Amino acid sequence: MKKLKFLFCTIIFASLISMVNAQTSGSWIVPSTSWANQVVFDIGGPSINQLIPAPNGWESSDDRLFSAGAFDDAEDLQFYAVDKLLFDHGTNNSIGNFIIDNPYTVDKLSPEIEIIKVPGNEDNSYFVFYTRWDNLSQVDQAFCYTEVAYDEYSYTFSNNDKHYYDLNGYGYGAFAIGEDREENEEIVRDIYYSSSSYGLRKGIISASGVSTGNPLLVNCNDIEYGEDCNNFAAYNMELIKISDGEVLIAWIVRGDQGNEILFMYNDDTGQKYYFDDIGHGRINGIEFSQVDDELIYLSCYPSGNSGIYAYDIYSGTSQFLAGSENYGQTYLQVAKDGHIYAVSNDGLNLGRINMSTGNFEGEVLTIEVTTYTTNSGNNYYILPENSNSIFYFDLDVNADNLQCVGDCNADAEATPSSGDISDYTWEWTDGQNVISTTNTVNNLCEGEYTVCATHITSGNTVCETVNIVLDPALWDYTNLFEYTSTSTPQSPWNNENLSFARGLTVKAGETLELTNNTSLMFGEDAKLIVERGATLIVDNSILTNNDACPVFWEGVELWGIASANQSSTEHGIVEVINNGTIENSIVGIRTIKIEDDGTDGDPNFNFTGGIVYATNANFINNKIAVKFYSYS
Repeated sequence: MKKLKFLFCTIIFASLISMVNAQTSGSWIVPSTSWANQVVFDIGGPSINQLIPAPNGWESSDDRLFSAGAFDDAEDLQFYAVDKLLFDHGTNNSIGNFIIDNPYTVDKLSPEIEIIKVPGNEDNSYFVFYTRWDNLSQVDQAFCYTEVAYDEYSYTFSNNDKHYYDLNGYGYGAFAIGEDREENEEIVRDIYYSSSSYGLRKGIISASGVSTGNPLLVNCNDIEYGEDCNNFAAYNMELIKISDGEVLIAWIVRGDQGNEILFMYNDDTGQKYYFDDIGHGRINGIEFSQVDDELIYLSCYPSGNSGIYAYDIYSGTSQFLAGSENYGQTYLQVAKDGHIYAVSNDGLNLGRINMSTGNFEGEVLTIEVTTYTTNSGNNYYILPENSNSIFYFDLDVNADNLQCVGDCNADAEATPSSGDISDYTWEWTDGQNVISTTNTVNNLCEGEYTVCATHITSGNTVCETVNIVLDPALWDYTNLFEYTSTSTPQSPWNNENLSFARGLTVKAGETLELTNNTSLMFGEDAKLIVERGATLIVDNSILTNNDACPVFWEGVELWGIASANQSSTEHGIVEVINNGTIENSIVGIRTIKIEDDGTDGDPNFNFTGGIVYATNANFINNKIAVKFYSYS
């Protein structure tokens, strides 16, 4: 599988936070004991946009206040679920119990509720997905959904909830829903669900509902999953479509056994993953990285360091996220801003894994979270799933390097990690102007450029920045190099071959000696400055231009003190000896300071008087070999 490039992670998510419809950034519904918070994800970070008073209907002592929101195509909240009730967003009044068959005080729910728009349906029709659970009686356990049609505060429920599979067994069941796709000219979404009753199954969600009698992907007693059906009593299930289009499903369990194991399945290749040696204790939440196909994040407690780990599913190595020590008992969920959120162990704060940096940020929002389950006296917090699928993509940008200073002939190309180039609109800018509206751009000079791609169907936008630079294979130093007593390499430079795109300065009081065929190459407009009190010795060595850029360089600029006597050590000194050579320059040596680069700069006559010693010296193909200025 392809690993997305970390080089551009910072850039990707700088714009990912605005990738949803501009009208709103998306939100979650997060219940507390007295109200339900609407947590809004915006450019400035998450915030509590609205405090929704707790309507009559949920019990403050209930530890299963699972929640979900129903959003329109602009990500505006229409209605929401808390516990077993639905509430209108405009009035916060209850619009009914979505567990139709039985009173809501009887049934229990497994940890997640998810509300999606009916695939391919242009009106406000939604499916509410949930899982019934009763660990004692095993009665009426099932994977279920209820259809809700919404029209300006008027709601119509399906006559009864619909089962697409009966559990008929102890333990949790979990599900995960894929993004929109087309099948037989119809928009559908895949749903994956598992239970200790059978294993892992896959169904199809369409406008007519969820397929039934769905075939097994994996039998629960599969040898590669330890031949233990309890390993499919999923507590948290996550899904991602990675950069090459393959779908990965991951899940964890919450029983007394198997809770330290991560289970995964690749629906495209059939590959099975069973990670039983992670070694960080009970795994309480999982979420796939949004920028790296090889990483999945784990919330772990209490063995070793409690907190969040980035786990590489191919190398089997993990890295603890500093600052996450207080976030080991939580679901991990990606929010609409593209970052992954977690609940603190005391249930009073949200932290997040910043997808721009890969670092953990604690206490990004103070909020009471009472959606949890309990085990061994500890609370394990639940966060809501994204109800509408978000189309994540990355950009891979390839750009040319430049050979010479002043060149403007670099090309760059951006390629999306998902879909075709024609699925996007494109815009390249140079910081001020739009310079291309395709995925390619030509004739670039040195500098920083930005490309933005907008996915036409989803409206999501990702931007990346690329720097056009001089080719490091041709230039050892692309900026001005200042030689001092702490520079590397130290004088003498013996048989060195070094190139300087923008010149070299020997600082005052320093001596730079070039020996044994050392070759220094310079770019156009570059010069070698010998400051007052500095010495340059060119001993059987050469100062020349870079063959990659067949133009004259500026030459040596030697600074003196016009008012000092000739023997003063305050002058700069250049010695060219023992077949030393200066070639292919505009002026081989000039004994003055030029205030501006180039031959048209203004000479500063306070800097005349530099001293030149030339014995058995060569000045070849210079426009002027040595230029002395008036000195008194």
